[in-house]
Amino acid sequence: MYALVELCCWDTPQTELSDRRARSWDNPDRRPSHADRRRSISRQMLQKQFLAVLPNTPDRRKFRSLIASLLNLCV
Repeated sequence: MYALVELCCWDTPQTELSDRRARSWDNPDRRPSHADRRRSISRQMLQKQFLAVLPNTPDRRKFRSLIASLLNLCV
């Protein structure tokens, strides 16, 4: 599994793998950890599942931003 996570994130830019804005004590220039890579994969999978069932409504943009903030909290 370790190798699959690394392989899946191989070509992903570092900025997409780790978001350290919520962790002020962490060095933002540090390379992404394996946990950062796993969180990125989990976030992408959850986002696809949520967006797949999102109805076509006038407030779709609002729903998308709410889903994004929810995913940032849980992963």
